Amino acid sequence: MIIVVGSINMDVCLNVDKIPVPGETVMAEKVSKNCGGKGANQAVAAARLGADVIMLGCVGEDENGDSLLQSLEMSGVKTEYVMKVPVASSSAYICISKKGDNSIVVDSSANRFVTADYIEKNKFLFADAKYCILQMEIPVETIKCVIKLCRTYNVKIIFNPSPLSEFDIRLIQGVDYLIPNEIELSEIMGKKSDSLCDNDCIKFLKENEIGTLVVTLGSLGCKIFDNVNKTVFIKTKEREAVDTTGAGDTFLGAFVTAISERKPIEYAANFANIASGIEVMRPGAQRSMPTREEVEYEYNKNFN
Repeated sequence: MIIVVGSINMDVCLNVDKIPVPGETVMAEKVSKNCGGKGANQAVAAARLGADVIMLGCVGEDENGDSLLQSLEMSGVKTEYVMKVPVASSSAYICISKKGDNSIVVDSSANRFVTADYIEKNKFLFADAKYCILQMEIPVETIKCVIKLCRTYNVKIIFNPSPLSEFDIRLIQGVDYLIPNEIELSEIMGKKSDSLCDNDCIKFLKENEIGTLVVTLGSLGCKIFDNVNKTVFIKTKEREAVDTTGAGDTFLGAFVTAISERKPIEYAANFANIASGIEVMRPGAQRSMPTREEVEYEYNKNFN
């Protein structure tokens, strides 16, 4: 079983010609609403691919909250422990350019109610879990509580350090899998992304006692580092991106699904690359995430 602890947001998507720079105003060509949130996205991605997933998070007592729960449930995510709270459901405001790039601003609202007390009330769930996925759209104290429970119950921790606004290096020390993108990793390490080398990443991994570091590289694929000095670059197929929203979450959900099935890590990375590659060719986040059949079909076509 995989527990996902994290955000559940309603995405308000604004299609624009280009992402605005500071001080610039652009006109939206289209506005739409889609179910999202990093935690919910990762849960949906894993569940659609066949994983047994329980979601821990909060939604508001509003229409958006009902829609968010429905989206999770329709994808196979177990939501009986998601808590409804007397505030508006959290929202993310996403600008999507014609190139498929995006920028995101999140209104936390209900996500602030994902507290350590809420986690403690549901800590019995960790006794049966094998993996726990964490991100950073919930309070830092909650993340610390979850990490402590994972260590108590011997649950493997998959940490996606995004967004980095309240990042504390101690959060990632000793995690089993750290999965940032290259920009997030460069910020964590205090280096420019174009100056990062493999030796820097291996040193960082060892200094922080991280089991495995998986760095996502967008359209290039991903790079895997482990604590025995092994480095593997997994290239991905070039895609015609329509919307990259949720691509990283799809990668993570697919990757964890594969490793939870005890697949080799290179298989998991290729499987995840294919899943996120399919997702970016469709608009939206959760609704564009692929099924197991879609990913396996393309995997078999490319690797068998």
